[in-house]
Amino acid sequence: MKDNMTLLENINNFLASVDVQTYREKYSHIKLVELDLPKNIQAIRHLYREYWERRENFPTFDNFYRIYYGELSEELEFFRIKTMFSKETFYRGLPARIYRTWASLLTQIQGGYAADSIYGGVEMSAELDYQGIDIRINCNNQILNIQIKKETMSREVRAPWRAIKRKVPIIMVYYEVPDCDPKTKTGKDRVPFQRWLNKWNDKLERLDNGFIIFRPKMFAYKNIMIP
Repeated sequence: MKDNMTLLENINNFLASVDVQTYREKYSHIKLVELDLPKNIQAIRHLYREYWERRENFPTFDNFYRIYYGELSEELEFFRIKTMFSKETFYRGLPARIYRTWASLLTQIQGGYAADSIYGGVEMSAELDYQGIDIRINCNNQILNIQIKKETMSREVRAPWRAIKRKVPIIMVYYEVPDCDPKTKTGKDRVPFQRWLNKWNDKLERLDNGFIIFRPKMFAYKNIMIP
């Protein structure tokens, strides 16, 4: 069985290989299926299964979509008819909708691997996700329920704080995403991006394709516990 640090390297390498620009050009302008999807056709369970439970041989988005659609084609068609979408509209818009879920949830799942490299035994699942828990850490017999929140550089990033959802204590962990291109036309780091690097370099990393990934230190005990 691969050790937790190797598993983290695997997911990092996979995310680095994603052709984000191509997917962005293909899907960013398509917003045809934006209504809430019922749980039985959401992609969340498939995402946790393929990228967390199986731990290796991660499928590309195109292969993931084929898996998702192949297993839920009847349910999807029932939903399409019920909501009165045309086939052309629904099946052109659905991949774009699923891609946005895919990219967002992979960031959370990568965070789970980063936390797991420190603690081991980290839990992630669709069931926890529906409770507002992205990562569950067992540290010294203490259960830490983590929810990850993204902020942009134009908004203040808050320190971790504790919320109560459905009587379950949840620690909110915020991270910052640069909202500018990292380089100028001359190849120099932009000043806002350099400030982001100075602040987050030991906790976050921006991959060349634009994915933001977590370093293990983001989930070090001292960084997620509330004073």
